Amino acid sequence: MANLLKTVVIGLLCGIQMMGTDAAHGRRVDEASLVGFLRNYLGGEQDKTTRYSAAPVTLDTAGHETLVYVTGRSWCGSGGCTALLLRPNNKSFAVLDRFTLVRLPIAVLPSRTNGWHDLAMSVEGGGPVPGRMAILRFDGHRYPNNPSMAPKLATDVADGGTKVPLSERGSLLY
Repeated sequence: MANLLKTVVIGLLCGIQMMGTDAAHGRRVDEASLVGFLRNYLGGEQDKTTRYSAAPVTLDTAGHETLVYVTGRSWCGSGGCTALLLRPNNKSFAVLDRFTLVRLPIAVLPSRTNGWHDLAMSVEGGGPVPGRMAILRFDGHRYPNNPSMAPKLATDVADGGTKVPLSERGSLLY
């Protein structure tokens, strides 16, 4: 219970999405627009195992990003799955970043690089050092797209971040 309370309080302070709403901006992900975008963007053979989980996050000062975790046969391998960082664009979305080899949890750290919050992602398999957290820093244009190649992050620093409420089960896309 104490850990849950800590996560909620930190989330509110950092402006991270909790229970489907971005606490800093009262923003929800438009589910119908997101599903339409993902079906179009991911396209392909319409893998019936594809699931997604989405959460609005505040990474820069505008605070209008959405983090999406995509799972299924076409989107996961031994090192992890695919994640997308999206920004609303009219009634659709624009892809700011596409990450590979992603495992949950993903956390937004209080530290910033080039004005954007740093991200912590779990790394297991598919890399030289299994079972570690990596820090992804914004370079002014984007985040590194492969967490297994990012620098190691101390566990206590990762624990200081706010976990983005994403799920491996998610919702079916097709």
